Amino acid sequence: MSRPNSVEDKALAALDRLVKRRPTNELLKAKMAAGHRIITPTAVAAEAGVNRGSFGSRHARLGHVWLKIQELAEEERRGSVAEELARVKAENARLKALLYKTNIHNASLQLAVSRLQKQSTKRDDGANVVNFRRNDRKRPR
Repeated sequence: MSRPNSVEDKALAALDRLVKRRPTNELLKAKMAAGHRIITPTAVAAEAGVNRGSFGSRHARLGHVWLKIQELAEEERRGSVAEELARVKAENARLKALLYKTNIHNASLQLAVSRLQKQSTKRDDGANVVNFRRNDRKRPR
């Protein structure tokens, strides 16, 4: 049995707070708000206020805590990937709709250009010719 204020109890309590997304450490709150993953051995140690040496690897004294952290970190990673995938799909749908609108607009502009080109071939080009007055004055230049 572990002591009431042991490193293991503190680490597990801190891990529980991180899983529930309610850290007390200000740096971890800022990282969480920025969208970073916060379930790591270092973050658990910072949240618990202890050194991570006792659960910093699989072979450490509290290796079972490290394994639990790794398991929960993988779940967090999978969850963040799913959220990112949903965000990317929504952005893709928005861009497809924008592309569709752009293609429709381009088609209407091409139609207008072709109509203007047809109109210009039907015109009398002689009407567009402008005679400029010749300057026949003889003066030195």
